[in-house]
Amino acid sequence: MYVRFLQGAFALLLLAGFSCPAPAQTRSWMAAAIANQPAANVRLLGAKGDPVAIVRRELVQQLLAVLDRIQRPGGFAGELIITDGNHPNAFALSARGRSIIGITAPMLDLLGDDLDAYAALLGHEIAHHVRQHGAERRSREQALGAVSAIVGLILGAAGVQGGATIADFGRLIVSRSFSRDEEREADRLGVEWMAATGFDPEGALRLHERLLRAGAGGAIPFLQTHPSGEERVDNIRRHIASLAPSGKTTAGEIRAWTAQMQYQPLILEVDAESRQAFARGRAAYREKDFEAARREWLQASNGGHPDAQYGLGVLYAQGQGVAQDYAAAVEWYRKAADRGHRAAQNNLGVMHEKGSGVAQDTAAAVEWYRKAAGRGYPPAQNNLGRLHLNGIGVTADPLSAYMWFSLAAVRGHTGAARNRLRAAEKLSAEDVARAEKMVRDWKPDPVATRESPQDKPAENAAGDPQAGQQER
Repeated sequence: MYVRFLQGAFALLLLAGFSCPAPAQTRSWMAAAIANQPAANVRLLGAKGDPVAIVRRELVQQLLAVLDRIQRPGGFAGELIITDGNHPNAFALSARGRSIIGITAPMLDLLGDDLDAYAALLGHEIAHHVRQHGAERRSREQALGAVSAIVGLILGAAGVQGGATIADFGRLIVSRSFSRDEEREADRLGVEWMAATGFDPEGALRLHERLLRAGAGGAIPFLQTHPSGEERVDNIRRHIASLAPSGKTTAGEIRAWTAQMQYQPLILEVDAESRQAFARGRAAYREKDFEAARREWLQASNGGHPDAQYGLGVLYAQGQGVAQDYAAAVEWYRKAADRGHRAAQNNLGVMHEKGSGVAQDTAAAVEWYRKAAGRGYPPAQNNLGRLHLNGIGVTADPLSAYMWFSLAAVRGHTGAARNRLRAAEKLSAEDVARAEKMVRDWKPDPVATRESPQDKPAENAAGDPQAGQQER
């Protein structure tokens, strides 16, 4: 399974936001896109299809769950990206209301499966962000240039619909380093948030120990802007000793829950000719030859290829290569949705909710969102949560809204993380605890399949990153 990188260069320093300068050609991939791949091992591809790294889907899913937990005490709602690079590194950047946390692939190699160490890493970066460290210095620094660093997610040869596109970051909020007091505060808050959310604070010590070992043969970028040493480790150790044990084992819960959350991918039962036509259409779409994409996808759709049917729906909905025709989009989305295509089911929900190409019917919107949400599709889960929160097409139910928002947030949907805060305002502490249990107990709906040697997982997207995540 493949995911192509989010194209564009992080010019000059760019990722230095809260750590260190990044290479001029840093490549990045949305963690939410990786987490929603059907394959267990996901190849991260460059613009020309060159393999950059291989990451485990389950680990990225776990990282998103760690981020979702550790960011709550600080009221943060960030997006996680994985970047390439030669060294272990992490950073945070912010622009135009988007908050990004990044981890390099070498950092994943360094920390392995230690979710408590990741919680320390993410908590530290979030603390810099929440406390606005370096803000005064940044206000005096010359802006380091506009950037359209992440301009689109282009799916690989067997990719599924990934996370939302981040386009034109504009002027980044950046700083090359932090004061010693700021680093100490970030350490303190990170450890406190770990304890509050049930992670083992000792993970912060393991994080620094591994970074120090990795930097023994020469300075690594993270340590250049996050100086580590015995004094700092001792300070962290003393602060850990002052905290009361939480008695929780969040890392273990996340591992078990992530395994439970795996959805069963849609299985294609189409002939080789239809597969090849779909692939040609996808290549044409990437080149913005929408007319050629339409011809190829029409051929593949006649062979029953759900991704091609979904792709035609995208073309008609967006007016790409054809006159915009919402009724035609609904027709093609329905063909794909009837075969279990999650993005098509979600988009049908949007069309019914808006009354685009079909009579407005919020009850039907709820049912289509429910189909996709039940199979773990984050945009549909967020949409369904929104309808439950506002009583659209269903009786207002902030408890269910909280559950659906949480399920989407844990897969990297930042809008859902913010919406969950709105739902929580309408719930008592006891109700929030009930909703959290509903999240822990939730399992994706199965999909009926007939597997055969030639069957392969469907791709769930035609190559357009936005169209597969339509939301109100």
